Order: sequence, then structure tokens, then C-alpha cells
Amino acid sequence: MSKSRADPMVRHALVLVCEECSGRSPRPKAVRSAIKSAVKSAGARRALRVVGSQCLDRCPKRAVVVAVARRRGDEALTCHEVSSDAELGALIASVLAELG
Repeated sequence: MSKSRADPMVRHALVLVCEECSGRSPRPKAVRSAIKSAVKSAGARRALRVVGSQCLDRCPKRAVVVAVARRRGDEALTCHEVSSDAELGALIASVLAELG
């Protein structure tokens, strides 16, 4: 019999950053680090988990694919193509806004 966790690691959303986009700009590790830093500074570290993933099969030419899987709501999974700092900032702002 498995134990159920009272405090799940992901309360609101899981963010997957494709690490197969390594030859692209911006770099996947930089994107993942920027999202993690923003979440931590917003005090929402336990509400959101940011991880690297294998290929998400979207493969844009000059961007990194970021998928956001929410625990609740109508949209189960949304994919975003991040190719600039402005797009990354907008993605971070929208994810943090949903967390409250």
C-alpha cells in the first residue's frame, strides 16, 4: 500500500523546459534558472516546480519550448516558445499571476 502525501511537491503547476533545444537561443538552462529565480523571489517556491525535460516535439528554430501543466483549471497543458527575454518575462509574469 502506498503512502499518500499530505503536502504535494507541486501545488499549482509544473513547468517543463525542453533541454533538447540546447543549440538555440536563449539557452534552456538559462530559461529554467530565470523561471526558478522569479518563483523563489515571489515566495511561491512550493506552488510551482520547474524541471528540465526531454524533447517536447515542438522544435522551433530559434526558441526554447516551455510547457506549463496546471493542476486545476480548463487548460491542462499549454506550450510556449520563448525566443527573447521579453517573451520569457511575459511567461514568468503570467505564471506568477495565476498563482496569486
